Amino acid sequence: MLKKNWSSKGLFIASLATLTLLVAGAANAVAMFDLTSKKNWYGKSWSTEVHGIELKLTAHSTDGREWVHMGKWGTGVYSYKGDSTQIDGWGPDERLRMHFSEMVHIVKVEFTEANGSGDDWSLDIDGKTIVDDKASGSGIWWANKAVFDKPGTIMDFYADHKNDDFKIKKIWVKKWEKPVPEPSAALVFGIGLLVASQASRRRR
Repeated sequence: MLKKNWSSKGLFIASLATLTLLVAGAANAVAMFDLTSKKNWYGKSWSTEVHGIELKLTAHSTDGREWVHMGKWGTGVYSYKGDSTQIDGWGPDERLRMHFSEMVHIVKVEFTEANGSGDDWSLDIDGKTIVDDKASGSGIWWANKAVFDKPGTIMDFYADHKNDDFKIKKIWVKKWEKPVPEPSAALVFGIGLLVASQASRRRR
């Protein structure tokens, strides 16, 4: 009976660790924000929430008169009469600010309305320049697969040259987690299997 109890305890520990890993993975799932709209929309700010992460969009420019624009091809900035709805550097330099409710890091970005290799983009995270005029040949189109490991809560995508223009269609982010110096669920899982294995050998 004692051997069976030890075997049961080992399996229970392993199962508990597996459940812990699954719950932890779900809690830190990648959040995808869709920045498109079936109808053209203009406003000073736009907010939404995905997986418990809140996102607020605001527009900024050197002109001081700007609006967030959202349409079927993504989100950009409209800064004055006659301006395009892209994030561009023609006239006032424009930037789209993403304010997250908690510390996150970017997993992936999908840009649209970029003109081949002629459009560059820049990115500031919490006031620090992370990407400076990334050429679209290796940035705008291919940033769909780009991975950024810098965490922050305020992220500015912007253009600072008259030939640069683009929109952002989707962005994927993940909650930033600092390494915790304590036994992981994986270690507990291994201990549980070891206990079950030893109990099984004793029965033989």
